[in-house]
This record gives sequence, structure tokens and C-alpha cells, in this order.
Amino acid sequence: MRIGRKPLSLLAIAVVLALIGAACSTKTNTGGGGGTTATQIVWGTTDSETSNDPAKCYEFFCGNIMQETYSRLVSYPAQGTTLQPDAAAALPTITPDGLKYTFTLKDGLKFSDGSALDASAVKYSIDRVVKLNVSGSAAFLITDTLKSIEAPDAKTVVITLKHPDASFLAKLSFNIASIVNPKVLTDTGVAPNNTIAGSGFYKMDTGNYIEGQSIQLDANPNAVAGQPKTKTILIKFYKSSSALKLALENKEVDVAFHTFLPTEINSLKSNTNITTTGPGLGRIRFLVFNVKDKQFKNENLRKAIEYAIDRDRINKDAFNGTVKVSYSMLRSSFGSYDPVFQTEYGAKPDKSKVDSALAAAGFAAGTKVPITLWASTNHYGDAEQDAQESIRRQLVETGRFTVQTKTEDWDAYKADLKDGKFGFFMLGWFPDYFDPDDYFGPFVGTSGSPSQGSFFSDPAVDHQIAAEEAETNPTARDTLFKALQKVIADKALYVPLWEESEYVFSQKNVSGAALDVTSFLRVEVLTKSS
Repeated sequence: MRIGRKPLSLLAIAVVLALIGAACSTKTNTGGGGGTTATQIVWGTTDSETSNDPAKCYEFFCGNIMQETYSRLVSYPAQGTTLQPDAAAALPTITPDGLKYTFTLKDGLKFSDGSALDASAVKYSIDRVVKLNVSGSAAFLITDTLKSIEAPDAKTVVITLKHPDASFLAKLSFNIASIVNPKVLTDTGVAPNNTIAGSGFYKMDTGNYIEGQSIQLDANPNAVAGQPKTKTILIKFYKSSSALKLALENKEVDVAFHTFLPTEINSLKSNTNITTTGPGLGRIRFLVFNVKDKQFKNENLRKAIEYAIDRDRINKDAFNGTVKVSYSMLRSSFGSYDPVFQTEYGAKPDKSKVDSALAAAGFAAGTKVPITLWASTNHYGDAEQDAQESIRRQLVETGRFTVQTKTEDWDAYKADLKDGKFGFFMLGWFPDYFDPDDYFGPFVGTSGSPSQGSFFSDPAVDHQIAAEEAETNPTARDTLFKALQKVIADKALYVPLWEESEYVFSQKNVSGAALDVTSFLRVEVLTKSS
């Protein structure tokens, strides 16, 4: 049967559609320029690239690059929440049991180098993800569900699942399912960062990658989904949000995206010479407990920390009250959101419950427990250390903890958290695809949790995740999502803290800025008058 995608509740859809509509609108306080269309747009960012190989990339910025340079069987549009065919000619035919997806590819597909993109390339790309199974990657989104993929002829792809998964089609829109050129990306290792071999809107020549400085994307003449509106996108990297803000104000960049401090966002939003696009769905921020750590494997110790956290105070100390506090690992824009951490642990610190939890953890009354709180120095913005210090003070003020704060630069941090070096640390996360399921498998699934540095594993929870994936009734699915949220709170696996919103800032002669449903900047629709 031909299907659309209907896993979300009507309330979830209504709420998120409202946010997406806002994200796709722009505010310009002064008139835009006219004239001819420019051939290059400069995008400034404080982010950094980690890997440009879809089999490894599992961070926001490289995901945005994958969105523009690779195609997938299906994708989300620049504006809207409905999956659409990408390399596929139509949405798949799915068997009544939900286990077999059959795709037919568009005619005449090519990679950026002109070589043919056929069903065997799609099969190779998925098989490559499974074979490499890169540690800390999003491979689990495929491997947990995939039974087999076949290419019976040049235009047909048949995917068979181990069990029904209502979110599987959405997972195929994520960069892990990107179609790579088998002639360029081998299945024996991860490609270097200067190598991109796809069929998306843009291509990147090897010489146009300068590590830590810039990336130049040029229009791909063989793009699966048609030509972008601007020929060249030049991405420039900035060391700090203040430097990026200055570059935008001095017109050294056309577009600035990811990441600014809340105070800088407010300043730019009030700048009459700058166009603001947003808010779009942003990152969730949280504390992670490594449950394999010799100290934090103690559930009652984790609960004692939960009872000590005041989210409103973090908001005030670090963000001048500009972020939205959160009491669940599921983003509040979904109808299934349940503030379970507020219910379980309260909105304000409770010293008596801290004491009780520590007693249950085996610590004598009055004993101070030494802990270390880790954070990254250069990935989440200048306010990160303010938030870290706020959390440290709150824990110390209970009279039951001594807290040492430590930091690492992001390159070391992301590797060390996945290697299990940290017991207790700060992290942030963007959605992979548009479904509440995405807020559970990566966090508490046995194969997903190592990507967060949690290492939680429980067959019963894996079964709960499989049950919500197999469920197609939205109301029943919401009930399952609420049960999973409660599991995370009951076991004190994470500490949800706040939610962020994303904004794009551009010169007033730039048009078309859009954040898609996963908050990627869709540069293929940008134009600039000159």
C-alpha cells in the first residue's frame, strides 16, 4: 500500500507546525535591496566540522553539510514537516505487516562526478553503515531495525525490517542513510574530511576544504532534487560568537548561524539592519550520568543530584532568564511531553530528599561526597561555564557535595565522553528526525546510549522502545512515550535542564532563509541581491 507518515499525535503536529511556521518566517525591519542575484553567499558559524562521512557524522554541523551535499531515499522539505521522495520517485510501498519497504528510484540519477546512482549504490551505502558501524555514530538507527536491503534491479530497492518501526521512514531522511558514491567512499574505513561524494544540491571539491577555516560548496550539476538558488556557499568558521556577531555587523558574512549567546541573539533581533529568521526547534541541554562509572552507577547518588538542581536558577545565572527550562528528555513541543522530573524531584532543591537519597546510596549523615562535573570549553558558547558554575554552587550549597569542575575542548570532549572517561557531564543534542522516538533510542536504547556517554542498557527498556516503534495508533504511542519518560526519571539517567531555540541572522539583501524541521539551515533556497 502507498503510505504517508502518521506516527505523531494531532497535538504534537499542531504544536510543532506552529514552531516550524515561525522558523520559516522572517523579520526585516528595513527594506531589502534589489538588483541582480549574487552567485556566492558567505555563511559564518562558530561550529566545527567533525566528519564529513555520513557513516560517522553524528553532530549538528556536519549533519547540516550532509543535508546539502548528499541525497537520501526520502527527505524533509526546506519548509514543512511531511516527508517527501528524494532519490526515490515516490514514497515506498509497504507491506501490511510493516516489514518490507519497496522504493523505485527516479530515472537518470547521477553522483556529482557524473557516475550513475542506481539501486546498487543505495544498497552499498546502507550496507557500508552496517559494516563500519562506527563507534558513537548514528548507525544504530539503521542496525537496530534493518534485517536486509536488496537491489533486485537498477531502479528498485527493497528494505526488510526485523520488526515494524513507525519511525523508520523518518530515519531514512537522516544523514546516516545518505547515498554515497561507491567509487569514492570505500567500505574499509571512514573517509577524510576533505572528501564528499554525493548527489545533493552542492558538491565539495577536495581543494575547497581548509580545516578549521572554511568550506566552499559549489552547485552540483547532477543534483537529485534540482539546482540550488545560489551557485556557491562559502562557509567561514569563527572562534567565538562575539567575533561572528562583529563579522555580521560589519557585513563580512551574509548569513550567521549557530551559535550565539542569548544576549547576542536579543541584540541582533533588535538590529534594524539585520534580518532574523526563527525561532526554530533547537538543542535540548542536559546532564549525563555514565551508569558504567564506578561512582555514578549508584542510582541513589544520581537521585541525590536530581533533588539538588534548580533549573530556574541556572537560567538566571547563565542566560538572564532567556531559555526555557525543561523537565523531560522529550522536547516540550511534542504532545507526548510530560514534566516527569518536576513530578519526581520537584522544581526547587530539597535538602531533606538529598540527604535521604545519599543515605540510601550508602553515605553516612553529614558526609560530603566528592564529584567532578565536566563541560566543553568551546562548543556551546561562552555561557557554558556560567551554567557549569551555577550547577556546582547548587550542589555545594546542599552541604553534601564537594564539586570539582573540569573542562576540555570539544574535539577531546566528544571523544572522551564516548570512551567513558566522564562520570557526570554536560551535553546538548539536536533531533535527527521528526518523531518523539528520536528522543529515546539514542538516550536509553542499548545501542544508542553510548553515543551520549551514558552506556545505559536494559532489555526491558529496549522492549519498550521496540513497542512504541511498532505502534501505529497515535494515542497508544503517546502513552508509550510517557512511560519511557518516566523510566528515565525513575532511574535518574539524565538531568534535563533547558531547551534552546535556533535563529538565523542575515543581511537584508539575503532572502529565503529557512530552518527545516530538524533545525538545519537550508542554504539551497538562499538568494542574495547584489
